[in-house]
Amino acid sequence: MTMPAGRNAAFGFALLAVSLSFACGGSRSSTASPTAAASPTATAARRAVATATPSFSVSGATYTFAGKGYAVDLPAGWQARASVSFDVAGARFPTDAFVAPETTSGIQPSISFSCLKPRASEATTTTFRDAWKSFLKQLLSIDVQPTPTTVAQQPAYVFAYQQNQANGGTVNAARTDVVFVAGGCRWMITLLAPPEQQAADRRILDATLATFRLLGG
Repeated sequence: MTMPAGRNAAFGFALLAVSLSFACGGSRSSTASPTAAASPTATAARRAVATATPSFSVSGATYTFAGKGYAVDLPAGWQARASVSFDVAGARFPTDAFVAPETTSGIQPSISFSCLKPRASEATTTTFRDAWKSFLKQLLSIDVQPTPTTVAQQPAYVFAYQQNQANGGTVNAARTDVVFVAGGCRWMITLLAPPEQQAADRRILDATLATFRLLGG
């Protein structure tokens, strides 16, 4: 498997890293983007985490992450990148991502899957929903209203909004965050897309979520 190189692919991951660092108790100033230089020690630590995380298996379009407790189908024409490291201490496992083959307006659409470590204060889907709503209001200064949905037969909530480029640039990205608590994870499944393509990519997200399943055991 290959991953398209270049800053367009890294752009979406950097936005996710910023948001996850806030959600896990960090700050924008302390978040390293995947393209930032890292010390040999930090790089070795990230590799150790990735090595310790069980790999996925592939059958047709289905990617099964047995060690992470889920399986999901790759959208047609997209590419997979497993165990992306964002230097986020609050992630239970390195994030996995599916990436679209084309860029639009400087953005390469992606769907990422993050299992965040459990928190006593966010132990249910509703408490996680409320915490994420509060975080987005603090970050964006707008009140993003979640809508209910279901993922893998679990109650979930969808947040749709726009976010400026992580480094303060002028490019805007449309984000759709799907949050729920299940299987020992605070799940964050995020679509990042150019605003003019959000509706089309949202349909791809919805189709992908329909294939997402939690594994027993």
